[in-house]
Order: sequence, then structure tokens, then C-alpha cells
Amino acid sequence: MKVRLSITVGVLAAALAVWSSQSASAISITIKNNCGGGITAYVGGSSFASLGSGASTVYNAANGWNGRIQDNMTVGASLTEWNLDASGVDWYDVSFVDGQDNPVGIISTNGVSPNTCSKISCPTVTNGTICESGCTETGSAQYCCAGAYGTSASCDEAAWPPPGSTYVSNIHGACPLDYAYAYDDNVGLHTTPTGGSFTVTFCPAGAASSGSSSTSSTSSTSSTSTTSSSGGVSGAHQLYPQCATGSRLDDSAAATGNGNKIQIWTSNGTGAQSWNFSSSGVVPAGDYNAAVLGPYCLDASGTGSGSVAELWSCNGSGAQAWNVVADGSPAGYYQLHPSTNGSLCLDVAGAGTANGTQVQVYTCNSTNAQQWGGL
Repeated sequence: MKVRLSITVGVLAAALAVWSSQSASAISITIKNNCGGGITAYVGGSSFASLGSGASTVYNAANGWNGRIQDNMTVGASLTEWNLDASGVDWYDVSFVDGQDNPVGIISTNGVSPNTCSKISCPTVTNGTICESGCTETGSAQYCCAGAYGTSASCDEAAWPPPGSTYVSNIHGACPLDYAYAYDDNVGLHTTPTGGSFTVTFCPAGAASSGSSSTSSTSSTSSTSTTSSSGGVSGAHQLYPQCATGSRLDDSAAATGNGNKIQIWTSNGTGAQSWNFSSSGVVPAGDYNAAVLGPYCLDASGTGSGSVAELWSCNGSGAQAWNVVADGSPAGYYQLHPSTNGSLCLDVAGAGTANGTQVQVYTCNSTNAQQWGGL
């Protein structure tokens, strides 16, 4: 029997049992459909509105409302979850804990807006348009954060095997401010003082981000890419420099603290070497974020030649937007330019080959220390 685990309605209800009675005004939630086909918007489990492509409607939520807005009532559907005016605070999230069908985003007028989201390459199984999470597919206590794994400490997603770990990594890469598993609160749970309004958008990246999932047997240790019409690549990759083809771009010690070292290290198949490239919502358009171990991005620490590359929580800044350009010689290699200074290239310091060699941004010079394969 499959176990369906829904995160945050339970989390929010337990944490926020006392609701505010100070205001009687409704909270406006606009619901938009940017998908290529029609959807049915469900509010609180009941059909609310049928929306054609490009259409929208408004749900006026009562203060103290606690519920969900979604476009599919099938197990594994994408969810938005709400607890409004809970002692003067609005709590909200986008959840892909059970699975992902259409991508969905939320815009808040006075809080964090988890509105960057696109369809993932599905590493598990599909049910119609739904890519099931590892929990929904297998019912595994580990993936479902149940039983012995039923606490935030014991539900250690970093220790999961594929495909559950791959699903989480893919969600975090495509939808970096959303829940991918039950105890993903630090990433997915958002709050703002009551008083603003919200917009829920299905397929926030547009019609091209909707449709059926593709199924892949790829684990987090392999390289799966989808080539876009512009020639770019999206998906999970292990990058290797031409100067050291047996090494990989590596998040040192698989740590996730801001400022953690980015280096090269002998290929080892770990999640610290699996970088998820996504162009969804990236500015400037056509550039990519490269995320590892969830919502942690490859970041240029400065705009000068020799500035180190480091890990930083994904924040949408130009230092995390990378222009990926085919090098041309040899074929199959690319240069990565930070949008903050297009004359710089991602570079292995000193064209080093030793484990632990620092990766930096350096004036582009067409050497093999700046040519990256695996994309």
C-alpha cells in the first residue's frame, strides 16, 4: 500500500492552532492558468472554477482559512497550502511532497514569492501527467519520513538513495523555494504579516512548462539533460574540466553553508557533484542557475578576475546566473560566464589537477582550465 505524505497542512495546523479574530476582511488570492490547456481549480478539496489557458479567477479567503489550492485531486498532484491570518501571520507554501503535475508558483505582495518553478525530468514513475515522489511511488518509510524516520533529525534527505534523492534534487533545482519532502520547512515554508494578497499561477514559466512528465531511470549520480530550442541544456549534470577529465565540479564535503568552497575532486558519484541546471525565471533570460544538494547555487563571489566560486543559498542574484556557451574546440565543451561580468569564465585555478583545487572566475583565456564537459 502506498503512503501519501502531505507535509504542511499537518505541520501548519499543529504549529498554528490559534487564529486571529482581529480582522473580518477577506484575503484575495488570484488563481491564474498559464498552462497550455484548461484546468480545474480546486479550493479546499472542492471544484472552484474551470480555467482555460490564460484565464484567471479570484478566491476571497476568510481570515483564518486553512486549506489547499490545486488543479488535480489525484494523489501526487502539486499543492499550494495555506494558513491565513494565524495570529496576524499568513503561512503558505508550494508542496511537491507527493508528486508534481503542473508546476505552480505563488506571488505575495508583501512576502517571499516562491514563483520560480518548471516541470522536472521525472526520475521515478509517472501516473498520467503526475511525476510521483519517491514516497508516493514506493511507500518507503525513509522517503516518507515515517516510523524511525519520522523526525526532522532522522529524516535526512542527504542520506537517501536514488530515486528519492534524485526527485528531491530535481524539484529543488526547478522550484528552488518549494517543498520536495516532508521536513523541507527551511526551504518551502513562507510567512508574511497578514494584510497582503496573493497570486497562485499554474505553469508560472508558461505553457511550455506544462504537459506530461518524461520518465527517466537516471539517478542523482548520472547526467541527464534536456536540450532547449536555444541550444542550452537543463537538468542534472556532472561537470568536468578538460584539464582534469577524471575530476568533477564539487561542493566541498557536501556542505551547504553560505560561502562553502567549490573545487574539483575525483569523480565519486555523490550528490555533491550533481549540478541541476535550470533557466526557469533566471535573469537575464537564457542564463542558468546551477544548484546542488537542493536550493544551493554556484555563485561568483565577486566581479574581478580571481574571485572564488562558492556555494550560496539560491537567491536569484546575477552572481548565480551563468551564461553557458559552447566552446567549439574541442567539441562537447562549454564556457560558463557569470552574468555579473561576461569577460570572466569559470576556471580551475592554475589549471590544477589535484583534489581540492579551488574553482574561481577568471579572465577568459581559452585554456583547458575553462572548458567544461558533461553538459
